[in-house]
Amino acid sequence: MDTASKNEKSKLSKLLKEKARTRRIVVVLACFVGFCIAFFLGFAFRSQVSLMESIGVPIGEESTLNRFQSKANSDVGNNKSMKSVYNSLSKRVDEVEDLLSQNSFDSIDIEQSTTDAITAMLKSTGDSFAKYYSAAEYSKIVTESKANPYAGVGVTFNETSGRVYVADVFDGSEAELKGVKAGDYIKSINGENLVGKSAVEVRNLIANKINESLMINLVHPLSKYGESGDEYSVSLTCASLNVPNVTSEISDGLAYINIHQFNEDTASILSTLVKQLDSEDIKAFVIDVRNNPGGYMSGALDSASYFLKTGTLVTIESADGNQDRTTEGETITKKPVVLLTNSNTAAAAEVFVAALHDNNRASVVGEKTAGKGIFAATRELSFGGAVRYTAAKYITPNGNSIQDHGIDPDIDVAGVDDYDFDTEPLRSAIDSAISISSR
Repeated sequence: MDTASKNEKSKLSKLLKEKARTRRIVVVLACFVGFCIAFFLGFAFRSQVSLMESIGVPIGEESTLNRFQSKANSDVGNNKSMKSVYNSLSKRVDEVEDLLSQNSFDSIDIEQSTTDAITAMLKSTGDSFAKYYSAAEYSKIVTESKANPYAGVGVTFNETSGRVYVADVFDGSEAELKGVKAGDYIKSINGENLVGKSAVEVRNLIANKINESLMINLVHPLSKYGESGDEYSVSLTCASLNVPNVTSEISDGLAYINIHQFNEDTASILSTLVKQLDSEDIKAFVIDVRNNPGGYMSGALDSASYFLKTGTLVTIESADGNQDRTTEGETITKKPVVLLTNSNTAAAAEVFVAALHDNNRASVVGEKTAGKGIFAATRELSFGGAVRYTAAKYITPNGNSIQDHGIDPDIDVAGVDDYDFDTEPLRSAIDSAISISSR
């Protein structure tokens, strides 16, 4: 074979190889384009459930396509749905409820499940004042609160850490004569266990038994919350009460005022009383809020405002932010003020004490207060039940939280409950406080 023929054969071979390579590239490109078109058509038709099912593509929860699509949605286009499932308690409960209603042989007790679920949810917050009331329980509370609001057994109640205790015992009452003491915890009434009940529930239970004799089991505490102590029982008759909430007397140049509890009308009564006493020949006011469980916050703030020309009374800390309650105006007296406190001075009474003390308007004598500086709101729910929860905390004008801390006295008097205001050693402490306030 000559040289020319060899060259022609070589050129033909190269040409054939190039054509074959070109065909392979075209095939690969065509396959790639076809795959892409199929991929995007799959997404386009994926949402057309009826169409996809009609052509035999499974759209159930177990399909590979469905699982892939769910993951794609969670990763890119459906983040909100993912959050609602993973971060919402209601969504989780809904999922279990739907599962049981569709697949379980057993039915759900909706009332018991509601109570258990909400109670567990409230417990998880760590709020010792949080409590759930069923529709029947809440309706009973509302009804009984309106029935006999001024009936009782001669004591006022307060609560702490799920336990109700006697905040104050009225002078001359049957409860006082039978040895009931402020600070004693209520365990049962007529055999009904009251552990876990609120002060409102206990008060309503008693008021609903007007003119009846009640067997009340109490504990004189040896531990902080009355878990242990000396138990005793007394029989007390529930009767209509007509006990003055604010009382006063003058002794040896001092005007002594006792506020048993802050009610809606306490501020106006206090204002009238102080103005009358201020005209007498007195050197100072002694306001006794020992065993005062609190009551209406508006009554406490209005009462404090009468003694202050200007200043912050309290800061209310809530989920919406902080709000200052202030006062500005004329005062009802310029004479020194001494406040008497003990470990049962609580809630609104502590706010009253802090407002006068932190604004340098009054000195505090006695014991550290209870440290109950929260507002527990009760909100009715759409299905008739209700939830009580801590809605706000009270901060003193000096920026201190009252809750779990209380207010320290300027002059500590041990066993302050054992002394009337005009007996030693309380009288000496009062005189010292007046001297400090007068400087």
